[in-house]
Formats: sequence, C-alpha cells, structure tokens
Amino acid sequence: MWKPQIEVLSKNYRCIVPDLWGHGLSDTPLNMPYTIAQMAEDYWLLTKELGLEHFAIVGLSVGGMWGCQLALSQPK
Repeated sequence: MWKPQIEVLSKNYRCIVPDLWGHGLSDTPLNMPYTIAQMAEDYWLLTKELGLEHFAIVGLSVGGMWGCQLALSQPK
C-alpha cells in the first residue's frame, strides 16, 4: 500500500519503513494485548537505536495512532 509514497519520498528523504508487529513479515507480539502506548515506545526506541534526532512520522489508521501517542509522550 505504501510503495508509491515511499518511492516518491525516498527521492528526497531517508525512509525507514518498519512493519507493525503482526503485520507484513513481522511476528505477532508475545505480550498481548499490545497497546498503542507500547507500540509508540517500541518505535521511539527504534529512533534512538538508529541515532535519529529529528524525524517525521507518516501513518494511517494504527500508524497514525501510535504516531500521535509518540508525539504526546516525546514532545521534543
């Protein structure tokens, strides 16, 4: 679904496109239920592991939900 957007955005931006847990090729989380807050924390940790200081999140549906949660929990 995101392939056309990634192709265009990647011409000017570094695109990091992780699967959501339980989607695409990712396994289902072991600790169910897996909350939006937990998902936001996982992706926050990913940004730290990648050394990202500034980034934008593009999401739809649950991607938008964890993105909003991340922005609320990490406003800087």
